[in-house]
Amino acid sequence: MTCHAPHGSAYRGILKDSAEVLCMTCHEDLRKDLDARNSHPPFRSGDCAKCHEPHGADTDHLVVADLGRACLNCHKEEASALPDGGRHAPFASGECLSCHRPHASNTDGLLSAEPNAICRACHDELAGEKEAASRHLPVQRGQCLSCHGPHGGVGEAFLRREDTRALCLSCHTDQSKQIARKDLTIHVPFAKDSCLACHSAHASKEDALLAKGPAALCASCHDVTKPGLKTAHKGLIRPTTDCTTCHEPHASETKNLMLAAQHPPYADGDCSVCHQGGVTP
Repeated sequence: MTCHAPHGSAYRGILKDSAEVLCMTCHEDLRKDLDARNSHPPFRSGDCAKCHEPHGADTDHLVVADLGRACLNCHKEEASALPDGGRHAPFASGECLSCHRPHASNTDGLLSAEPNAICRACHDELAGEKEAASRHLPVQRGQCLSCHGPHGGVGEAFLRREDTRALCLSCHTDQSKQIARKDLTIHVPFAKDSCLACHSAHASKEDALLAKGPAALCASCHDVTKPGLKTAHKGLIRPTTDCTTCHEPHASETKNLMLAAQHPPYADGDCSVCHQGGVTP
């Protein structure tokens, strides 16, 4: 008769006291969780039977079902909002406690630690991060959830949006304003392709998160050995030329994506002042 009164009670189930009081009588170690900044609503309200069977179960901690199914009894929207196949492995396998605390936490979302620490527990090193010259700001700040859904999302990377360019432009507002302007010449990859055509998502050996050095990156689309391209550049172009010395990578007010500020001899088309025969004197 630890929990029930033998003859009658003011509490449902002929309990001796409220469920909250009765459970805490034995599980006193959980009392400290009531002081946490965030607590699970059933735990806070003392409705322990929402998640636990009071008498017995085949599951650990007397959970009402396998953990994943038990959580989804209430959190149905977390699953229904995800595309088929786009589910983070811990979420797909019902291992909610890989990332969350069941009763209470001092972090939002009942997380077991700060989001970056949780992500890094499995994703401890990102491709190219060790030798990186540039790192994406959300990576530096540990803001993985800026781009990725914690439970799942689009594609293998569980991105928050299907349109990766729209995802990038949601933070890179200067570029977003450029692409909206009708008076600018927009670089074709910037206008039509994913930003990942030129940039790495997390880290790069190159500045500005470029996937390759500027010369190699431009040469992957523009054949610098073609006569027309060499003629347009007065013979002053090589496979190693950094095109961003003269051209804007995203958008420009000029037809050929030229930089706004130009060296006067170059702006006048007189490269011979500094260059002779296709080389710097």
